[in-house]
Amino acid sequence: LRSPSPHVAVMSVGILEVISSWTFVGWQLALFLAWAALVPVCKRSAIFKETPRHAAHQIVVIAPLTYLGATGAWLWFFDADFEAALTGDRLFGCYAPAFNISVMMASFQVWDLITTALLEVRKEAHLIHHATTAFLAFLAVLNGPHGFLLYYCPFFFGVTEISSVPLTISDLFRTYKPLAESRPIFYRTNRLAFAVIFLTFRCGYWPILCVDFWQHMLAGNAPFILSLCWYIANIGMTALQYYWGLLIIKGIINVVRGDKRDQKNEATQAREGLRSQLLSV
Repeated sequence: LRSPSPHVAVMSVGILEVISSWTFVGWQLALFLAWAALVPVCKRSAIFKETPRHAAHQIVVIAPLTYLGATGAWLWFFDADFEAALTGDRLFGCYAPAFNISVMMASFQVWDLITTALLEVRKEAHLIHHATTAFLAFLAVLNGPHGFLLYYCPFFFGVTEISSVPLTISDLFRTYKPLAESRPIFYRTNRLAFAVIFLTFRCGYWPILCVDFWQHMLAGNAPFILSLCWYIANIGMTALQYYWGLLIIKGIINVVRGDKRDQKNEATQAREGLRSQLLSV
């Protein structure tokens, strides 16, 4: 796939060109191979042997999430060419790295959708999340003369994923309690890092970008159906950020007050949730 150069407009690409691109195919191959290689390793582990596919999945996703977070942060905060290329046209502007991060997100979410459906532990909400995010990533690269809303992709597809790295690690430690018990300081520090990063970017910075998004969308001339998809997505995702943010703040308040009930029940809830989902497979 020949991504658009940073300052030259090109015709929009088709879905076959996107899914056959080196970026899309390369990430698919890397993620599936890494997952397949880790599953037998987890089967031999005393900690992960009950749910090796789930454990391998949680370990593998750390890599693409880190890449998205780092790449998105570089583009959003430090890449002067990004600002020069897209600030003037935030709806239909063209910039190759922003285009590529959207293709990478589409590839990652397609992989995540497939593997999540195959896990011993799975939730329908996760499948819906992966399908929706993949749909939005494809919308970004398949619409407009050379992409649509690429200006916002490094933040919403990249910067926001920084908090997903400590979240994934926390989920791994919470699900497999021996990890948390063997490294309690790291576990608590990681959870604190997640809370700070999430509240900073997803609850503090997020609404600033949303205001900018709505201002330019309402003043723009994007097709109604395309705009409607993004309006609904933005409203829904914003509501989720603040729902999750409130849960995090509630947890922080409980810690400050010395309320240990949630922590005491955490191991039991994890075991019961794991057992009930295993029985439903």
